[in-house]
Amino acid sequence: AKLYEEKGFTVANRKAALTMLEAIRGRFMEALKTEPWMSEEDRKAAQHKLHEMFFQVGWPTDAEDKDAWPEATHAFDGLMGDDYFTNYMVVNRYSIQKELKKILKKPDRRHWGGSTPLQVNAFYGPDNNGLWIPAGILQAPFFEATFSDARNFGAIGSVLGHEMSHGFDDNGRQYDAKGELHDWWDKETVTGFKKHSTCISNLFDTYSIANRHVNGKLTLGEDIADSGGLKFSYQAFLESGESGDRTPEEKRTFFTAFTQTWCQVVRKKSALNSILTDTHAPAKFRVLGALSQFAPFAEAYQCPAGAPMSPLKRCRLW
Repeated sequence: AKLYEEKGFTVANRKAALTMLEAIRGRFMEALKTEPWMSEEDRKAAQHKLHEMFFQVGWPTDAEDKDAWPEATHAFDGLMGDDYFTNYMVVNRYSIQKELKKILKKPDRRHWGGSTPLQVNAFYGPDNNGLWIPAGILQAPFFEATFSDARNFGAIGSVLGHEMSHGFDDNGRQYDAKGELHDWWDKETVTGFKKHSTCISNLFDTYSIANRHVNGKLTLGEDIADSGGLKFSYQAFLESGESGDRTPEEKRTFFTAFTQTWCQVVRKKSALNSILTDTHAPAKFRVLGALSQFAPFAEAYQCPAGAPMSPLKRCRLW
């Protein structure tokens, strides 16, 4: 991972991703200030949690955004040889020593755990209240600082917003700004959350493959994150334009980039298995479910009211 960061990664991509993250956080923060189903106290607590959410972008960094590669990065320099058994013992000994050292150290909330900067993925940790965006996902053709804002915000921006929204989905909402699990919302706010989120789960219940329906309750956390990520990334995209407005072509490019993020070919058996076991809805329905409930999509493509992608009633949490 360190070699990739030094020799293969485009550093400008990290800076661009950090700028996008802050822009998306800004839009989410504005939504929290006026969310009608939340009490005033809970709105402030949610804003505090969002403000305290830290970002690990590209590779391990400390609170001041300085490189903080773990000791293991260089722990084996000069120790490894050609003998498999000796190498095995060196690695095993180091692993034991590393675990013993943790006993006297405070927990590192920014620790990457089993993830690495090489992964093409992104994560939110509810008990850390942090986002991990590996360098592996911040590269072409998925993302590049030189790509248009429409393409980047539609693709990686929606992913960044997705992970951020996980902090307030049906699971993440149970953890406070410090990542501590307890009831920090009052009953009225929880009731409002369940009312609006139930609309989303009911929508996904209607999707099916070979007469086997998606379990909207199982996929709810991911569906909430898709919805929030799409909305806040789109708003950040609109505000990032120098002219103050975006052309119809740019808006459609944004939605095309969002859709292409989930473009895949899946065998029928695999799709059926995912419906039973995966907390993510099949990719097709992630696209249809998110875009059909987002009015700007219908406006960009001039979908008539009442059409499948422009329903008369939409689900809205944020």
